[in-house]
Amino acid sequence: MADRDLIFVGPTGYQSNLLGVSARYSVLPPLTRGMLAPALRDHPSGRVIIVDGGFYHEFAVDHREICAALRDGRDVIGLGSMGALRAVELRTHGMRGYGAVVELIERHGLHDDEVMLLHAAEPPYRPVTVPLVEVRAALGQLLLAGLVDGDEVAGVIAEIGDLWFGDRSLPRILQAQQRRAPDRPHVAAALRGKLQGPALLKRIDLECLLTGAPPPVVRMLPCGAVIPNPSQPPGPA
Repeated sequence: MADRDLIFVGPTGYQSNLLGVSARYSVLPPLTRGMLAPALRDHPSGRVIIVDGGFYHEFAVDHREICAALRDGRDVIGLGSMGALRAVELRTHGMRGYGAVVELIERHGLHDDEVMLLHAAEPPYRPVTVPLVEVRAALGQLLLAGLVDGDEVAGVIAEIGDLWFGDRSLPRILQAQQRRAPDRPHVAAALRGKLQGPALLKRIDLECLLTGAPPPVVRMLPCGAVIPNPSQPPGPA
C-alpha cells in the first residue's frame, strides 16, 4: 500500500472540513526549517504538499531542503501561501505549483507579502489578519456584482497594500472600504461576508487539490481586483 501524501497546512485549512476526513493525507503543521527531512524519513513515499509555512517567529523552510527532496525523487507540490511562493521560486528545479495563487504570482509578480498573514500558533491556526490576495479576490466579487467600481477597488488595494501584512486586519480593510463609500454600508457588510466566508481563494485551491477538482482560473484587472477567467484553461493538477 502506498504511503500517504504529506501535507503541511495551517491557516489555509482553517474551517475546511476536508482535511480530517481523507485517509490519503498525513496532515502536518505549517512547514518550517528543519521539519522536512525528518518528515520524509517517516514517510518514505507519497507526494509532498506544501501549503503553509512559518517565517515570522521561526525560520522559513530553506530552498535547499526542498531541492534535496526533489533530488531524491519526491513529487513536491506547492500552493496557498509559503507553498505557492516556493513553487514559483523552485519551478526550474522540479517543484510543481498548483492553483490560482501560483498563477497570480507567476503572471502578475505578486509580492511575497500578498499571501502572508498572522495566525494563531496552535491548531486550528485561526487567521488573525487577511492576506492581500484575498482582498483582491473579494473585491473582484463585489465588482462583478456591481457593488463597487474600479476606482474604489484600486483605492482600497493601494491603502491596504501599503500596510505591513500584520496590520491587514479585517477592521482595517472594512474601514478602507467605508471611507470610499460612507453612504453605502451594505458594501462593507458584503465585503466582510466575502472575507469571512468559505470562498477564500487559497482555501479553494486547497480544497480543489484535496478533491481532485480543477483549480480556479482567475485573472487580475487593471484596478487590481481578481476575478474568474473562464476563457483560460485550468492549470495542471
